Amino acid sequence: MLFAMPDITGMFWAEAEQVLGAAGWSGSVVKEPDVAAGEYSANQIAFQSPAPGQPVEATTKITVRFAQ
Repeated sequence: MLFAMPDITGMFWAEAEQVLGAAGWSGSVVKEPDVAAGEYSANQIAFQSPAPGQPVEATTKITVRFAQ
């Protein structure tokens, strides 16, 4: 099943996990090293891959980087 990848940047993981689950996602997450906070608060998702709007499978691996 394909769905459009939601935009989870700016969310905390608990919220992002709910949004992804509601979209039909059941894959795994790769957490890359944190990045400088910039426009985000600490622990918010500052980077995601696949990018928002990309068609993804329910089991797609998602990569995130959190603001520190």
